[in-house]
Amino acid sequence: MDILLPTDKSCTICMSTKPLVDFGKNLRSKDGLSTYCRSCKSIMGKKYREMYPDETKRRAATARRKRTPEQINSQKIKSKAYRASKSEEISIQKKISYEKNKKLLPKMKKPCTICNNEFETSSYIKKTCGKNECFKEHQSRNVKSNYRKRNPLIDKECFICGGVFRASSKSGVKTCSRECSRASKKILGHISNKLRYELLQKKCEFCTTEFETRKSLKKFCSFKCSLDSHAKDYAAIPEVKLCKKCGIEFSGLKNKKYCSKPCRVEARKALVYGKMCEKCGIEFSGSKQRRHCSQKCSSSAYRTAYHLPVVKKKCLHCQSDFKTNRTQKVFCSPACCNRNRSKKRRAIPADVKRSCGVCGVGFECAKLSPKIYCSKKCARAKEVEILKKKQYQSEERVCYICESVFMSKTENQGMCHSLECTKKYKAIKYREKNPRTDRVCVVCGGKIENHRNFKYCGDICRKIFDKLDRDRYKRIGKIKHNPVKCEGCHLEFTPKSKVQKYCSKVCSNSVLYRPYDLDCLMCGSRFKNSKPNAKYCSELCKSKKQTILQRIYRSEKLENSGALAAKVCKACGSEFINKHSSALYCSRKCKSKIRTASGFLALRFEVFKRDNFTCKYCGRSPQKDRISLACDHINPVAKNGDVGDPQNLITSCNECNAGKSDVLLDERRLVQLSREHGI
Repeated sequence: MDILLPTDKSCTICMSTKPLVDFGKNLRSKDGLSTYCRSCKSIMGKKYREMYPDETKRRAATARRKRTPEQINSQKIKSKAYRASKSEEISIQKKISYEKNKKLLPKMKKPCTICNNEFETSSYIKKTCGKNECFKEHQSRNVKSNYRKRNPLIDKECFICGGVFRASSKSGVKTCSRECSRASKKILGHISNKLRYELLQKKCEFCTTEFETRKSLKKFCSFKCSLDSHAKDYAAIPEVKLCKKCGIEFSGLKNKKYCSKPCRVEARKALVYGKMCEKCGIEFSGSKQRRHCSQKCSSSAYRTAYHLPVVKKKCLHCQSDFKTNRTQKVFCSPACCNRNRSKKRRAIPADVKRSCGVCGVGFECAKLSPKIYCSKKCARAKEVEILKKKQYQSEERVCYICESVFMSKTENQGMCHSLECTKKYKAIKYREKNPRTDRVCVVCGGKIENHRNFKYCGDICRKIFDKLDRDRYKRIGKIKHNPVKCEGCHLEFTPKSKVQKYCSKVCSNSVLYRPYDLDCLMCGSRFKNSKPNAKYCSELCKSKKQTILQRIYRSEKLENSGALAAKVCKACGSEFINKHSSALYCSRKCKSKIRTASGFLALRFEVFKRDNFTCKYCGRSPQKDRISLACDHINPVAKNGDVGDPQNLITSCNECNAGKSDVLLDERRLVQLSREHGI
């Protein structure tokens, strides 16, 4: 029977019948198309954008972020190609829009804001004439005006001199001049390094002009003078000099004092004796750069340079008084500082008072802690009370070894757990297992008074037994054998046993592990190996050979099964080869074309309609049993069944379809199904 596929469809919003081309795709629907047309969809989208503008912007931004660089490049290429293909149409549209705007807006005369010349325009925004110079000046002025609009000037008070000055609103300036800023730094204790030392008057070594500096090592008045002096030194002829460190002669320029780098480094590291401390005036030995004898003198000199007064403060952690000249110091020691930090990290809640459940004494603990008792003794006492209240209470019993009274819960316990009793109990058990027997010494014939299996009555008899004839008592390890020839070196030696063949381990290894010259089965190279059955020179050759053998085995297996025979694709009709015998399509694209085609989806719907939307295997329906239907092939596709033939299709639930898979039904069942469907 031939099935007529629909060509038109009705929209659920505008209720008008339109061709299938006017409807978008929707794979969730039965026929694979959306329920409303494209024009209605665009109107709904515009309304949604007007109602929720923020949401649309957010979705568009997320979509832009998710794009990969490959997608962005492809989109740019597409847009460029579109503009190139329709360049004439775009230029015509621009001209039309420009002419329309000209007609709507009347022309007017305006003076230029820069050159004051009149010019005609139709725009209300334009302020300059068409000259390039006027436009650039106007642009530069706009940049400054925009900055002032964002950061307007405000009247501020200098917190040192109290004078009023103008500054931008966002700037953190608090002083009116440089002198006030320096005074503020002195007050706050943050003086710059430039003000640490006094001004010194010096002469430039190159131009001999006087200049003021705070640096004691500065020699030149400017950077130019220093460059010129260095150029003169390098241009000069080298002279013969003596090294100040090692005393060796060397040729160098005027400023050079040492023959090499190691001499220069050692001279700098060398200690200078008889130096005077700048603070206390005591003599000390140290490097050239050192000025103070100890850390105390250096810290006190630092305070005097910065003019920082010593102030009394309270520690935030331990609340003890301490003296400092630092404005930001809050703790008396680094230990207090670390403890305060650890407290903040832990964030311990406030303590709570509780009463002990045994002795009733009050104690403090945290809110979240499960503590109930004041100490471990109380907790242990509570555990003992609970144990006493159990079913098997302890009873008084008598120990059968020491006859003392003890408490126990077990019924069979007859001994207390003291050390003396346990030792006696172990001795009794040992005697029961190893009873005393009348044994005789092997040497002297006297009685052995011991529970262990000794042969001698004492150490003297044991030594005498060792000196007796060894052949008589068969001491196998020390028997002398006849000399034998070694199989390795062919020299005579006395063996320790009858089985021994080699005089030493070297001879045995030379015979047993003798290297053989062999050929590798993979690469064909010669190699030596102690094993005569070795086939490969290395593990790499072995793994290569194994992979080759596996490929040969697989190819032979596929050829025997007939899976590599040429097949015809049911979608495009082209020939292809595949390992799987049940393959019907050459690729996934061909498979998806047939499964997702609108004609196949419509045919599937007609089959469901024919079978009254019920599974023909189990009789269930989606309305009553809440199942999902599928279209099953009576003759499976894997066994050359037709895909688009309605006579080969039948409605079934997903469970029955999965259970049947690619199995053919019996002939009787096929006849019964054909009668039911009228096929």
